[in-house]
Amino acid sequence: MIPRVTEILALHPSRRYMAGSPERMAEGREVHRLIAAGMQTDSVLQPWLDSWFSACRDLRIELLQCEFEVRYKAQEIEYVGHPDCLAYVGGEPALVEIKTGGKNHSDKLQLIAYWFAQECKVRRRFIIYLRPDAKPPYSIDEIMASEVPLLWLEFLQLYQLWQDYQEVANTWLPTGEISIQIGGEL
Repeated sequence: MIPRVTEILALHPSRRYMAGSPERMAEGREVHRLIAAGMQTDSVLQPWLDSWFSACRDLRIELLQCEFEVRYKAQEIEYVGHPDCLAYVGGEPALVEIKTGGKNHSDKLQLIAYWFAQECKVRRRFIIYLRPDAKPPYSIDEIMASEVPLLWLEFLQLYQLWQDYQEVANTWLPTGEISIQIGGEL
């Protein structure tokens, strides 16, 4: 089984208590879909789109590709993921993640995993947090080159933890009889 980046990151301590309600998560997915399609809406999601359009205007974001698959395979490491966007930001190509929730350290790990998996490495990596109730209605974090080695190492440690968990689950747990949830209650 080839894991998705988000499955690996589910083991990160900062994500254990971050999961939103199913409704909020569905809203976030819909915002991403509308952004990828370049659409407006008359729903309660419009403030999120307005935040995105403000970021696009202010930061000169031009979308090139959205929700595309990337795959990393080297030695014994293999995973897949779907970055939110490949875009020009201020005229330079960049990998962009769009977040509708609160800031989380694992957001950087997610973006760095996607960055290593993409075939054509872009130099810039951004996380754009949409904040409809703030001024400006977004914030932006850029992963600097100096951060890359430690973030990659941290992601690889989580990958190893995920592999170890899979090995234990496949060896010791009866298939389909036990469900383990990281954080929260069963």
